[in-house]
Amino acid sequence: MTTLPTRPDLGHLRRQARDLLRAARSGDSAATSRIAAVSDGTTLAAAQLAVAREHGFANWARLKTAVEARTRDLAELAAAFCEASIRNGTPQAARMLAETPELADYSFATAVILGDADRVRRVTDGVGPRCTLSALRGGTASIRPEPAGSRRSPGCCSTPAIRARSRAAMDRRRAAGRR
Repeated sequence: MTTLPTRPDLGHLRRQARDLLRAARSGDSAATSRIAAVSDGTTLAAAQLAVAREHGFANWARLKTAVEARTRDLAELAAAFCEASIRNGTPQAARMLAETPELADYSFATAVILGDADRVRRVTDGVGPRCTLSALRGGTASIRPEPAGSRRSPGCCSTPAIRARSRAAMDRRRAAGRR
């Protein structure tokens, strides 16, 4: 039995079921035996049931409900974590992070707040010296280059507060001997 990842993706699980069904229909004996262990037929529903059971759920509907709840709960927790971190609720944010370590890898915003220089660099890599961080919604960063002659100050973020927090986090990582 495999466990669900920290940030399960229902679309990925659906593709797993479809791939399992395709493999079984093309004669793959391992795929056929995985489906046969849970059902008599070789249908998409049987492949979904196999995937659900492999993840420890009684059926596809329960797997889907668990994935949606985990995704929604983690998104809400990440938003509360960011709010607590920014509004000087550092002890509360630290408790939240200790209780739910997955928050550290949840989004670009949590990476900036925690000073994860490698992750910030991966997201902003190739953006250039002048850009605007235009949105931090749903755990994704929308970054667009600034046009030439823009009046915004140089740097990777559009607000001085985010820029300062990011610089401070990077300095802490450098002082600790990490890049």
